[in-house]
Amino acid sequence: PIPGEPVLVAPRNGLVVTSRRPAFSWMPVEGATGYTIQVRRVEPRGDRPMRFQVENVTEWTLPDTEDELTPGAEYAWTVAPSAGRPTREQRFHVIDANGQTELDGYIEQVSDMGLDPESDGLFLTAMILRDMDLFYDAAHALDLVEEAGDMSAELYLLRGEILNMPG
Repeated sequence: PIPGEPVLVAPRNGLVVTSRRPAFSWMPVEGATGYTIQVRRVEPRGDRPMRFQVENVTEWTLPDTEDELTPGAEYAWTVAPSAGRPTREQRFHVIDANGQTELDGYIEQVSDMGLDPESDGLFLTAMILRDMDLFYDAAHALDLVEEAGDMSAELYLLRGEILNMPG
């Protein structure tokens, strides 16, 4: 990392995210009192970037007061500390309609098995997300599984596999 520049954590490396209001995270910069986050749609060129001032946090979600991100679109984002230079751009995509339909079908199958995709079926949901190359969301799902108390070897093996895929 470059001194005084935050390190972007997620989303990055061209990953696909399912949320139209994704959570952005980065590593802090020593002495920063706040950050400026910039998010822009890559195409069409000329779209004005959205800029947000946030306090001294390292995770931020696109607020409900802003328009949702466009399904299928590619976005780029940067973070700049209060008194520093912005990061290099990282890009990500928002899942398109076909991918969302496919994901919804798999999640419905989890429900049909009598599991709740957001609680007792969350580990299975993480595996589905991984298989669809939705690594950002799979990692988030595993965070929730771990918070619920699952500390199994399978969880850590899957986490390592997911973290290894996007680099």
